[in-house]
Amino acid sequence: MSSKKKTTYLIVATIFILVGILGYGRYAAFQEQKNTIAVVESRKPVVQVRAITRQNLTAWTFAEGTVLALNREYVNSDAVGLISELGSINGEELREGMRVQGSTNSKKGTLLLRIDSKILEAEQLGFEAEYSQAKTAMKQAKRDLDRSRTLFKKKIGAVVDLEQSETSYKAAQARVRAAKSQLDRNKLLIEKTEVRASFDGIIKRVNTRVGDFNNGPATYATAKDRESNALMVVIDTTHLEAILNIPLWESPAVQPGQRVFLANSSYELLQAAKNGFTKGSFAVGEVYAESPSISLDKRSIEVKARTTKGAENLRDGSYIVAWIETNVLTDVLTVPEMAVLGKEETPSVYVYNPETSRVEERPITIGEYGLGLVEVIDGVKDGELVVVDGAYTITNGSPVRAIGETDE
Repeated sequence: MSSKKKTTYLIVATIFILVGILGYGRYAAFQEQKNTIAVVESRKPVVQVRAITRQNLTAWTFAEGTVLALNREYVNSDAVGLISELGSINGEELREGMRVQGSTNSKKGTLLLRIDSKILEAEQLGFEAEYSQAKTAMKQAKRDLDRSRTLFKKKIGAVVDLEQSETSYKAAQARVRAAKSQLDRNKLLIEKTEVRASFDGIIKRVNTRVGDFNNGPATYATAKDRESNALMVVIDTTHLEAILNIPLWESPAVQPGQRVFLANSSYELLQAAKNGFTKGSFAVGEVYAESPSISLDKRSIEVKARTTKGAENLRDGSYIVAWIETNVLTDVLTVPEMAVLGKEETPSVYVYNPETSRVEERPITIGEYGLGLVEVIDGVKDGELVVVDGAYTITNGSPVRAIGETDE
């Protein structure tokens, strides 16, 4: 091969090597730039966004309290004496949990207990004799009075005799009234020795047994004491009353007639709310009354609510949670509650702009609060995207990588 051809090959090879080196350098620079962009992109804060929508919103007031049977009877008797019998159903002596039937026009209620009436019946015989004697004495006094008046008219009798006869007759009348009153009272006591259920219900508590001595009812300050000292307690669980305690600042929103949802826990109400309260272990009722003053022991406003359905899901005497439906709004602008910053003073939200991939902190005016949603009166528009998660990693104007309803 000639030296000229060798030189030509060498030049061509050199050119190829230089082109390869130059191309590789440019490729390496491009890859480095691409990796740098990827690193910068990956360092953007990741936030979750959600669209602002118009929808219905229910405002709630949350409360806690105790639920009790609306109709309950602390069974006592004015009759004093030994308990001679406890009622029975199908041959079994009454005890807690048994159902009893109340009195009707055609049928007596279930016998709860009977007090020995022998002493009262013996006393009744004596009171009847006293009453009979008093009536006989009154008739005699009336005859004496009539005779005194006749003599006085004929100017035979003295004024003193007439006045004495009138006084004797009035005293005899008083003795008759007293004897009759005592007779009736004792008769009523005899009737009260037989105690029957006054309404359909369930035996909640039995505090007595055969052979115990009944001293008659006493006065107790609290329902707990009344229940502990009553001979029996009968309740009707078909209708319940909830005694709720509400903070003073929330009480203006609560009004009689508002719908109330009651359950044994907040979790049960939350699960029921997810399906629109169409199923679940809860009761529905209405606000019945609201106290105008703050209770001395709870330092809160006492509200009473009565069930209209679902009472079987609650237990008499149990602790319950209540959601009071204080306002129902339709077609209002809402944002997720988790998107709202600084709720107490100057509420705001981060609005995400998908064109610039940046966020803007925007003040808003808040209306009612619902379950996880907040009514927005001013500050944002329908369809805009707000940051619902990751707000603590960003500031106004921050570039972000958004996920959620508009993934990049």
